[in-house]
Amino acid sequence: MVSECDVPLVVQTRHQQTGRSVVASGVEYSLRKWSCTLLDGRPRASNAAHLPYIKEVEFVLHETFDNRHRVVRRPPFRVEEEGWGEFDLVVIVHFVNCPEPLQFIHDLNFHEGELYEKKHHLVRPRPPP
Repeated sequence: MVSECDVPLVVQTRHQQTGRSVVASGVEYSLRKWSCTLLDGRPRASNAAHLPYIKEVEFVLHETFDNRHRVVRRPPFRVEEEGWGEFDLVVIVHFVNCPEPLQFIHDLNFHEGELYEKKHHLVRPRPPP
């Protein structure tokens, strides 16, 4: 029997208006510069951005972005972009000592303030001793 472990991760989202706008389908939208950073979600993590148990993180952006599939291979595991719309950001986490990556969806939105954090719990096989 393979034992499992819960891996609490946090996605920290920051965004701010750029002062510029774009017109899409006849509607004007404010452009925002935004970033999403994966952090350690354990309560007493000394350095939340360190994440030594993660090998790489893939961020899959909305289909309207150029180069929508971004791979980050070392901390900070962050994606930064500029845009006007909200979307479901796919986050694929590759762990050290774990053959299969795990993924989750992060709701990237501009309604929860300029800085917000969402906790996500991933369950993965416990690494061998």
